[in-house]
Amino acid sequence: MKKILFLVLLVFASGCAAFKQGGVKVKYPNPVSSEMRSEFSLAENEFKAQRYPQAEVGFRNYSQRYPYNALSDLAEYRIGQIKLLRKDYAGATQTFDALIGKTPDPGVASRARVKAGIAQYRLGNYSSALSYFDKTDPAALGENDRIKLGGLALAALDRVKGNSERKGFYDAVLLDSYQNLSESSIQQQYGAEAPSRQAVLGGLKSWAQQPATVGQIDSRFSTYKAKASEPYVAYKLGMSYYKAGDKKLAGKYLARLVGKYPGNPLAKEAQPIFAQLGYKPGKEAKASGKRYKIGVILPLSGKYQVYGANTLKGMECAASVKAPCAGVSNIQIISRDDQGEPALAVKAVEELVKQEKVSAIVGPLSSASSMAAAQRAEELGVVMISLAQREGIPAIGANIFRFSLTPGEQVRAILEAAVKRGKKLLAVLYPNSNYGKVFLSTTQSMASKYGASVRASQGYGSAGNAAAELRQLKFSVSQASAQAPLGFNALFIPDSYSEVLKIAPNLKNAGLDQVQLLGTNAWNDPSIASQSGGLLEGSVFLDIYFKNSNSTLVKNFVSEFQAAFGGAPSTLEAMGYDAIRFLGQALAGRKASSASDVREAVASSRGYHGVTGLRSFSWDREAQVEPYMLTVESGAIKETK
Repeated sequence: MKKILFLVLLVFASGCAAFKQGGVKVKYPNPVSSEMRSEFSLAENEFKAQRYPQAEVGFRNYSQRYPYNALSDLAEYRIGQIKLLRKDYAGATQTFDALIGKTPDPGVASRARVKAGIAQYRLGNYSSALSYFDKTDPAALGENDRIKLGGLALAALDRVKGNSERKGFYDAVLLDSYQNLSESSIQQQYGAEAPSRQAVLGGLKSWAQQPATVGQIDSRFSTYKAKASEPYVAYKLGMSYYKAGDKKLAGKYLARLVGKYPGNPLAKEAQPIFAQLGYKPGKEAKASGKRYKIGVILPLSGKYQVYGANTLKGMECAASVKAPCAGVSNIQIISRDDQGEPALAVKAVEELVKQEKVSAIVGPLSSASSMAAAQRAEELGVVMISLAQREGIPAIGANIFRFSLTPGEQVRAILEAAVKRGKKLLAVLYPNSNYGKVFLSTTQSMASKYGASVRASQGYGSAGNAAAELRQLKFSVSQASAQAPLGFNALFIPDSYSEVLKIAPNLKNAGLDQVQLLGTNAWNDPSIASQSGGLLEGSVFLDIYFKNSNSTLVKNFVSEFQAAFGGAPSTLEAMGYDAIRFLGQALAGRKASSASDVREAVASSRGYHGVTGLRSFSWDREAQVEPYMLTVESGAIKETK
């Protein structure tokens, strides 16, 4: 009950006598008390359960019993919705008219105008419907209402043979509203009342190229924040101001077109005129100061809760949520709990995109949840950066990225380190698990690219009883040389530190204590040095993060994190930190208002340096990582080259 009411209040009011709506302070004569919230929730629950007669009685009782407050507006709005649902269009119009005339909240008034316009459209009063639609601020509406506004307004204009300038505005609203939807979902949800994306784009292009005076253009464009429609709006306004002789405003809009959309045909068409104006591109390029909502999907309850909670702490540190963490200042984190369940991850994506209007999503952690979430994120057209270890997730779609240390990245780094040390002949001792087999096959497929070769491989079932497998591996190679008496001069063991510690005592017995030992990030635990009795001295392994690094960034991060949360950050905290910090830096100074803008910001960012090895994302949207190379020296883990 509380959750439902909280979401309702986010849309309509803060529950106080005064709150801000779109930067404007909205004052209600009375605050919302806990008693009011409880009674309103009863009616709201009936409404959510589609028991509309009971809900209407509840909302009417609320309005009559309590002095006018923010929830009084919502009660009236719900009553109007119920009348719409039962096709009492005249009654709905009357209810919404009363609300429009009474509410101090311009956002509520705009939402009521859309509903009143819909009611009049259903009655066939198209001119009356347009009188409501034309006074509506699209910025105050959710995606669903914006699409209804645009679609029905265009249909009404066709009925009354309205002018093309008004159509241009609604085409822009629709194109911007469609950016998170696939063509099939548009048709499934809205049917014939929502024109296709192609039809909308065609109408907008035609409108943009049709000459018009400044006075003929819909006045709402002067304050409208265009997204996907921006190049067409900028061209139209720029050319109209140019013809009106206003070079300053013409330059402003054409600079926006040419600077941000150089590949658009309209930009090329406007270029000669823009050059005549002498307006320098980039004059508007100031830091937008915009704060981006970033959705986060993590297991914050259930058996994986500890991993999700730790990752979230790192993210909060990056977003400067808790002092003294001093990360980026342009990110607002909105988290959702998937409990490690794919179905809940999909639900979280839908809530973050449709309700919270996030600019991007980070997470989930598990491979199954990431696959499911990525499918839905791609359908909804939102950028997602998965933190799962499974490779190939970005292949789902152009909006999907992945930040994790993959087997491929690890093998690449290990091969480079081995070859650099003159150890080109490898043997692989691997656990008979999926993890071990993946590393074996990856090493075999990549070795030749780095001038190395895999001379032998041997699987084992139990690390504590691997002596026989070690001997079998040793004698499986017949190609000995002075450089490699055993036929190989490096031994790669892709297993966890605890299992490697069980294997280590058998290395000397098998005569393998002089070969170069190589490991994965699963080796990176203090016990690999403190409990190995010197048997792993000089071994080379790696990780995406090393908390004892000499890097100033890492030292500052560890210090700030410990002060904020009372403990040292692990790899998960570091990855969460860099995922958010990377996004904050990629979006800094931009006015990224669409998925394509965010995608471009993420894809084009290069040379990032944080606390992990993350540097950028490659063409296939997999993270490009330069891991920390580590070794055991004098009983401690240290960085190496």
